[in-house]
Amino acid sequence: LGLSLNWRIGSGENSLADRSFSQASYTSGYRSRLPLSPVHLKAAGSVGKGFTASWIRRDRNDLGDWNAVETVMSEVDERYTAILTFASGVEIAKETNLPEAVFAASEILSAVPAGDTVSSLTVAQMRASYGAGDQAILALD
Repeated sequence: LGLSLNWRIGSGENSLADRSFSQASYTSGYRSRLPLSPVHLKAAGSVGKGFTASWIRRDRNDLGDWNAVETVMSEVDERYTAILTFASGVEIAKETNLPEAVFAASEILSAVPAGDTVSSLTVAQMRASYGAGDQAILALD
């Protein structure tokens, strides 16, 4: 992290010292430390009956066994933030330690106007030392 790399870009027919090469510098940041976004988001339910959401977790660590059913997590504490967004703009957020979240009907009905519909589910994995990783978003009708 924080290592500055110098790149020379040009034709392979010339030497790196040739004047035709351009130079660029890049310093790595903390993006490589953020958790990857979850994949294969699923949501089922309705405003009146509640919603259940699930997803597949991912990790930046070496996966090792490709035949394993579960990905071994490098995080000490597995945490996610799941957000159910409604057409009215209301959001209901949940933190969970499992790759799933349940939004109860009573919770939804007390937060959204009558006749409101769900527009999306957003999920991000949390990392204790760096915060939320990239979000995965599932559009819902």
